[in-house]
Amino acid sequence: MRYRSSGHRSCLSPRSRAGSGAKAPGMKLRVLPLIVAGLFLLIAGVASAGDLTSVYVKAYTNALDVLNITETNGTLSGYFQELRVDANSKGGTSNVRYSIVGAHAGAHIVLNINPSFLGAGTQWTGTTSWGGITIDIPQQSGQISELTFRRSSVPEVNRMVYAITNYAERAKATQDTTNEYVNASRELNALQTERPRIVASLAQARSALSKAQAKLGSVQNEEARRKAIYEQAKAVADEAHSNAHTIAENQRAIGLNGEAISRNGDVISAHGEVISADGDVRGVANEIRRIVGSLSRTDARIAELKRIIAADRIALSRRR
Repeated sequence: MRYRSSGHRSCLSPRSRAGSGAKAPGMKLRVLPLIVAGLFLLIAGVASAGDLTSVYVKAYTNALDVLNITETNGTLSGYFQELRVDANSKGGTSNVRYSIVGAHAGAHIVLNINPSFLGAGTQWTGTTSWGGITIDIPQQSGQISELTFRRSSVPEVNRMVYAITNYAERAKATQDTTNEYVNASRELNALQTERPRIVASLAQARSALSKAQAKLGSVQNEEARRKAIYEQAKAVADEAHSNAHTIAENQRAIGLNGEAISRNGDVISAHGEVISADGDVRGVANEIRRIVGSLSRTDARIAELKRIIAADRIALSRRR
């Protein structure tokens, strides 16, 4: 720190005493305190530009900036650390550290910040005082922002870091619970809106199953009827063939056998319809099982979401 002359004579000058060059009584007693005071000012001036080795802090409501500086013969080294509350980060805080190097002369300092982060050539300048360090930081707008870091200690910094971390953890827990509550509420509303549609689909599927089962019963009856006709025609043909002794009787038996074969084709056709109807029944039954499973999962999820929402409400009310 530079000191300028005050422009007035020192109170220790003999000329300040009018008309006398002799030593006044008690002069030694008055001069000694003044000498001590002068030495104190000299020491203070030297100390203000002295070793900057220390830890410095700039505290905010939800953040903490830390400068850790070691000075060796005017050369500075250390790190700059930013601790911020960040609900999107693990643990609720973001913590980044940048190495610094610099120089100190008198009441002025220059700090070069980690170029891999802020880009090559980025510098911070500042001034020192008994209380700490004031840093001038250029902004993109062209303005200069001042940050004043006060001198601190490692135990105090640890306490401040713990306080911010604890606050961040609680804030993140609250935010996470709030997000869970909001998301659960949205999902619950969606499922409660979707559930009637699932129930309606289940009713339609059951109605379709009843119709498919009725059709299956109908074609099965038709198959049975055609099978009875075929068996009757076959029996007549077989009897005619057994009793045929003449050419005319043989021709008649052949005609009856052809009729039986035709009736057997009707049976085969009816059996195909039975197979198709049975497939429809099985398909609708599978759809019903799928819908019932969906409804069961929906009901289970609705119950789970209601438990989550109730628990989140209690947790949030306790944190207020």
